Amino acid sequence: VLTCAAMMLLIDWRVFLCCFAVFLIVFLCSKIVSLSSIIGSATYPVITFLFSYFVDYPAEKISFAGIWVATIIALAVAAIVIGKHHENIQRILNGTEKKITDKSGKNKK
Repeated sequence: VLTCAAMMLLIDWRVFLCCFAVFLIVFLCSKIVSLSSIIGSATYPVITFLFSYFVDYPAEKISFAGIWVATIIALAVAAIVIGKHHENIQRILNGTEKKITDKSGKNKK
């Protein structure tokens, strides 16, 4: 996931920031890193398409064919990341995936 995030940052920082924001929101709500990574990755092709079509295409920074190439590549990357999380997905569905919690005891009731 970190390698893909670095790749996103280098290719288009705007897409990276949006995907990272999704990751953070999901993580803050669920405290599950793998779930956040999966959902953040799933948004990658969607956000790539939206930026390409609605921002870059009207500004003539990308061709119409380039929109689809970028989106398909983003979809492939997202599929690989999600595919690598198949064991985590099973644990999430079973309710056994570990959450990040405060182990210091300061926030315990």
